[in-house]
Amino acid sequence: MARYSFKAIDQYGKSVSGVLAAPTVSAAHLMVVARGLQPVSVEEKTSVLQYEVTKKKVPREEVMHFSRQLGVFVKAGIPILDSLEIIEGESVAGGGSTPDQTLPTWLLAISGDVVRIEKQLRAKNIIARIENNRVVLDLRTVFPEEEALIVECLDSD
Repeated sequence: MARYSFKAIDQYGKSVSGVLAAPTVSAAHLMVVARGLQPVSVEEKTSVLQYEVTKKKVPREEVMHFSRQLGVFVKAGIPILDSLEIIEGESVAGGGSTPDQTLPTWLLAISGDVVRIEKQLRAKNIIARIENNRVVLDLRTVFPEEEALIVECLDSD
């Protein structure tokens, strides 16, 4: 069954959003209406696997590094599709002569108890930030030996 994200207006005029499982977009639309909401949009939630990250071929080392990181999450039993998302973003290049220079990048956005997760990552010297109620992490800044530490932070209660 597909997953659909929706935006709607409740009876008080407040904006509401969420995700639900339905066999078709029409069924998802009806489910939103059945909740007493006025749908604004209902769209199929795209899987991370459907995104074209880059037009250039990704180097073998990067694919291996990403696969290893993803494998660590899977082994830890973390519900990846519900709590992790790859988003487009920018990273700061650094200080010195280019303090305001940014680089386009892809980021790992983590949902959940963002304050706890970010605090635990920083305690392990893994730099992350909170944006739009998600912990945002640029995996280019994560060393292979830190991967297990990230999973530990995500997996702890």
